[in-house]
Amino acid sequence: MRAIRFLAILVLVGGGCSRWATHPPLEGTGPSGQTIAEPIPSLMADAIRFAHNHYRGHDEVIINLPEGTPAAVYEMVTDRLGSGRPMMASSERAYHVTEVRVRGLDAQVGLLSPRKDGYYHFVTISFRQDLLRGYQVASTRLWRIREEPPAPNFTPPKAVSSAP
Repeated sequence: MRAIRFLAILVLVGGGCSRWATHPPLEGTGPSGQTIAEPIPSLMADAIRFAHNHYRGHDEVIINLPEGTPAAVYEMVTDRLGSGRPMMASSERAYHVTEVRVRGLDAQVGLLSPRKDGYYHFVTISFRQDLLRGYQVASTRLWRIREEPPAPNFTPPKAVSSAP
């Protein structure tokens, strides 16, 4: 009986703190300079890893995150991937994250994934949160939409001046 009560309390407490976030922010919903907190960087990394492993259109992992994403988030994503670097030139073939949506236990990441023929797949990767394992890929959808990849969005961090 105690175990059932504990489990019920855990579900109520965990369910009451459900996250709801979108990156980049929807127009009019908040400041554009908002901080980007977990699980968004992890979801970006997991989506890029999944696309790279399943659609492998390019060997090197070059990433382009939504416009306005701070350099620190690029670092968080590449750290979670274990490799990769930000896209620096329009001619580079990259994984372009277009949007991340978190709605409680569900999340979706939209991204353009490079194909071998020089074009891109637009794919939506859906995640479902497991209490013990975190977010796991639940489904994917390849869209038959031909989109041109966006320009590089990476802005290097500003150098810290040590001058008096």
